[in-house]
Amino acid sequence: MAQQRLYASRAERQAAYRRRREEALASQWGQQHLPGLPVLQSIPGTVRWKAALASARDTLQMVHTEMQQYFDERTERWQQSERAEAMETQIQALEDLIAGLDEVEG
Repeated sequence: MAQQRLYASRAERQAAYRRRREEALASQWGQQHLPGLPVLQSIPGTVRWKAALASARDTLQMVHTEMQQYFDERTERWQQSERAEAMETQIQALEDLIAGLDEVEG
């Protein structure tokens, strides 16, 4: 038995997809628990910016911790490989980013 069409045309199907995508993105922004921007555009959104930077720092810190744990749990042989060197470079870059965010928040 053929499946019944939900949309009359491809354009309607694509428009529905775009609406769902926009709703999903809006939902993600709402889940970040950031305070709203001030109503007056002449007032800076300092509280929102600080909250966004703190959220970014927390996320980077979580990634750094997980990567460091992964690295530490590998064998000594693996830790001396090229992949390990690349990972160490990434871990160091994360540390630099976190330190940079701390300076911005300062």
